[in-house]
Amino acid sequence: MQVNQSTDKLYFVSEKFDTVNVVITNQYTKKVTFEKTLPVAQQGYYNVITDENFNFKKNQTYILDIFKNQSLIYRSTIYSDVDDIYLNANKINTQDEYITV
Repeated sequence: MQVNQSTDKLYFVSEKFDTVNVVITNQYTKKVTFEKTLPVAQQGYYNVITDENFNFKKNQTYILDIFKNQSLIYRSTIYSDVDDIYLNANKINTQDEYITV
């Protein structure tokens, strides 16, 4: 998922929930940069979470984890304004990721 510093909406696919627990972790520092329970809106096939404080930094990669009742329901990688060369130089460890189809 591509984002920038002003991104305030994140989209994901799962069954519909009223609220979810969102945890965003910097992939390289392993520091949690955002943790909050958010309401879920629906837009077409996507669920949408909105917050003005996601706090993405340029050229950083994050892991988005979404939980419901302490169960992981969605995980993805977030790339924040990364240059193409940055993506090629920093391959992610796919063993720890879920792929959503």
